[in-house]
Amino acid sequence: MENNLRYFSPAKINLFLEVLSKRKDNYHELNSLICFCDVGDLIEVKRDNVLKIEVLGPFSKNLSLNENIIIKTHRIISRYFDIGNFNIKLFKNLPISSGIGGGSSNAATFFKIIEKKLNLDIEASIKNKILLEIGADVPVCYYQKFSIISGIGDKIKFLPPIEKNFILLINPLVEVSTKDIFSELNVFSEKKTNLDEINKKDTLLKKIIESRNDLEKIAKLKYPVISDVLNTLSKDLNALLVRMSGSGATCFGIFNSQLDLDNAYNRIIEIRKNWWIKKGKILNNTKYVS
Repeated sequence: MENNLRYFSPAKINLFLEVLSKRKDNYHELNSLICFCDVGDLIEVKRDNVLKIEVLGPFSKNLSLNENIIIKTHRIISRYFDIGNFNIKLFKNLPISSGIGGGSSNAATFFKIIEKKLNLDIEASIKNKILLEIGADVPVCYYQKFSIISGIGDKIKFLPPIEKNFILLINPLVEVSTKDIFSELNVFSEKKTNLDEINKKDTLLKKIIESRNDLEKIAKLKYPVISDVLNTLSKDLNALLVRMSGSGATCFGIFNSQLDLDNAYNRIIEIRKNWWIKKGKILNNTKYVS
């Protein structure tokens, strides 16, 4: 009998996001520090005669089955390997179009499931080519490690994770189009954060705090509620860092301790009952949930 593990597909957080330029192919050159946390979706995959996908969970209603990135991932992998068909269940716990890479993480996790189930030994260059063909964020989501990415997301450097790993995620339940936010960006970062320059007086967290998300200003203008989220996270909650992730609308706070995290969570959930609010920890590897 096939083992029906539920595979964890974590949220991707941009601790900083610097947009350096726009390329001729309309992609953007980025410099971004990425982490993953123990808040995410779950995926079940079983062999089947035909390809099926069922989306369940609190954010299943607004997700198109025909355009689902997992179906796209299956189609692209099938160009390279005869993988057959599967019955897929996606438990969608992350908000849609929320700046935390839910779709890209789903695609990358499905890719890893197929590798494991079929014992595929894929050459690294071919693997990276397939992942990038699925989407620019998919390669870093495949490795699911604390990383700095450059280029369009195709250049990845792994880093040791920050020591302060207590994180609070908040989304005001507003869907944000990444394409729309990037299309309005016409001023680019002249200087990028260089984590190789950290000296004894600096810490990685200090460097992150001094950096920025270049999409935040535009997102706040288009969706003023994002400012409300950031202000709420910043008010007397002892957050070490407050920022928007990706193109929004999800924002996050990083805290010094579990106690500070719990206190912030309890205070905010009491006054913002209509927001999506989750607390967790930053990860440095994937886990399976049975």
